Amino acid sequence: MERGLWSGSISFGLVTIPVSVVSAENKQQELDFDLIDRRDHAHVGYQKINKNTGKPIESEDIVKGLKLETGKYALFEQDELKHLRIKGTSTIEIQQFVTRVEITPIYFKKFYYLQPAKNGDKTYVLLRETLLKTETFAVGLIVLHNRQQLVAIGAMESALILHVLHYPAEIKKLSALGLPAAGLKSARLTAKEISMAEKLVGELTETWKPIEFKDTYFR
Repeated sequence: MERGLWSGSISFGLVTIPVSVVSAENKQQELDFDLIDRRDHAHVGYQKINKNTGKPIESEDIVKGLKLETGKYALFEQDELKHLRIKGTSTIEIQQFVTRVEITPIYFKKFYYLQPAKNGDKTYVLLRETLLKTETFAVGLIVLHNRQQLVAIGAMESALILHVLHYPAEIKKLSALGLPAAGLKSARLTAKEISMAEKLVGELTETWKPIEFKDTYFR
């Protein structure tokens, strides 16, 4: 069993499912470059510089600042930031169940696998198979990476998937982009142009086979 980033339980009604959150990304497929001095292959470090003076600054003189409307900064020491951090919990509280199609792709931010903890197989399978059969997501909240995250738990094959979602306020409004109005009439498209586009899409439509797509940039 892989070591989890978070351990706790999923809770709804009288059901409790002990689980752990594990990364779903295969980091071994990524190229991780280091900065190296070509002359002796030594690692290159970096200095923290005061942008006003151009001089190096010591770590003990660095604090975090929040920019105010006046342009000045409110400064926070490490001890003060600890009090601002949200208190972690060991429960994913399910608020509601929604059909999969109700959550549009723009809301999805990141995803993890959920694996059952000790004595959790039975209830894990129960939730997984129920979500598969009903084609629904369980929507709830979790404190992950020191932040309360909106999440949707879904099922895929033998796994429960934890999808971290954007809050609506984190997504830009379409009205800010100057897009053409919704509908075909806004572009004055002809019936022939529409038919030709639909025909082309139909000819290129295939069954989704993700295994056929590979990152060939560095391979």
